[in-house]
Order: sequence, then structure tokens, then C-alpha cells
Amino acid sequence: MACTVIPAYNLGKRPFGLTTTTQWYAFSQWTTNGNLDYDIAIMRLAQPIGNTTGWINLSYQSDTSFFTSPSNDFYSFGYPAAHPLGTPVFEGGERMYYMNGFMDFWRTDKTICHYNIGYGGQSGSGLFHQDSFNIRRAYAVLSHGNLFPPYHTCHCRMDSSMFLYFNQIIAQSTETETQNSARQFLIYPNPTGGIFQIDFIEGLFEEIQIQLFDLLGRLVINEKLQSSQTKSTINMSSFPSGTYYIKICINGKSYVQRICKAE
Repeated sequence: MACTVIPAYNLGKRPFGLTTTTQWYAFSQWTTNGNLDYDIAIMRLAQPIGNTTGWINLSYQSDTSFFTSPSNDFYSFGYPAAHPLGTPVFEGGERMYYMNGFMDFWRTDKTICHYNIGYGGQSGSGLFHQDSFNIRRAYAVLSHGNLFPPYHTCHCRMDSSMFLYFNQIIAQSTETETQNSARQFLIYPNPTGGIFQIDFIEGLFEEIQIQLFDLLGRLVINEKLQSSQTKSTINMSSFPSGTYYIKICINGKSYVQRICKAE
């Protein structure tokens, strides 16, 4: 089943255009048995529209107090379309709204909840937290709620196994991006022992930004190049071995590749 994706849709306006989905990835515990602890999925898009809009990093957190601490503010954006009692609200899904706050309780080890009601149409909204470095990370997805008092809304939290599964799929998707980016720059050696080079093949770009993220979505390197530079040397010798993602923005267009640090 294909789905139409319209980023930042608002009252008929489509500022970034639209694309469609080509594939869905979900867990059999949900698709076969309806287990709400696994009510989470990702989808592959027909076009890399995220290179224009940007995206929120995926992450997970095993410390339950992270979600229930009043000092941590979480956000859930969505397009509410129906009141629990059937009354249409909020332009019938035509405008984006958001809720924010912290979680009140855990229903299970994978389901976190708060004491107010989400509306029909908001299911599937990512629950994200913005850290002190202004990095947004999605930890859960709005799943379900209680339609009658006491009202509450629950989110399916991503654990480490879900996170790794989704990142394997995302890594496969970046292979196509690697082919597209080959006309713009070259990264070598990859895998690297700690130091790697980026050569910008066409040279003389107006603006280049290089960001390196670890598998938890943490920004570990962030630098901008002068317009006259055609090379950049990145030193990640002090970082643990493993897979990282490098995001390169050239004149407003983003490219993402995997880079592996070996011992």
C-alpha cells in the first residue's frame, strides 16, 4: 500500500512538494498479533525529500527516568482530525499541531504515556527531544490512547534492537545517495583507521558544511569550509570503532554517507 508524504503541509499548501512511499518496515509482533509494544514502523520514500527538508535523528534511551523527568521536554507533532467522541476538530487534519511535556508513567517497558488525550490523526507522530546542542532525536511514536477518563496517550518507545534494525535499513538507503554524491565529492579511505579525506571534485562551492553523527544520532563533528577550499581532513582517531554517518551540505543540498572506523 502506497502512502503520499507531504512535508509541512498546511491548509492545502505544499511548500516542499510531495513524494510517495515505496516500502514499509514493521515488526511481526504488531502486524500479526497487534502487540502495542511494537506499534512502530518506518517507510522508504520514492525521492530523497529529506535532503531538502532535513530530518530528525533516531535514538533510544534505556533510562526510564529520562522520559519521566520534568526537566526533559518532549514534542509530538501531528495533524489531528477527530475528537474521541466523533466531533471534528482542528480543521479536520488540515493544520499541524503539537503537544509537549514529559511522560507521566510507563505502561510496559516499551510503552510510555502521559495524562492527556491525543486525537485521531495524530497516531504515528514521532516523539522527539531536543538536547542542549539543538539536536532533535526521535525516541518513540504515538501509538494509542484511552478514549474515556482517565484520559491518557501512549507512545511506543524504540529500544536498542529496534534502533539497530531501523539503522540497518537506513544504511541500505544511503547506498543510492552515495552514488549520487560521487559527482560532488570523494571520501577516502573508507573504512578508515581514524583520519579520512574529503575531496570536492567540482571545487569552488559557495557553502559547504560537514557534520559527523554517531549511531545514536549525536553530532560529534561540525565544521564549515571556506568557498575556496577543495579538500577537508577529518580526524576521528579518538572516537570508538563502528559506523558513523557523515552529512555534507553543498549549496543547501544535503548528502549522507556511511563511514566506518576500524581498529
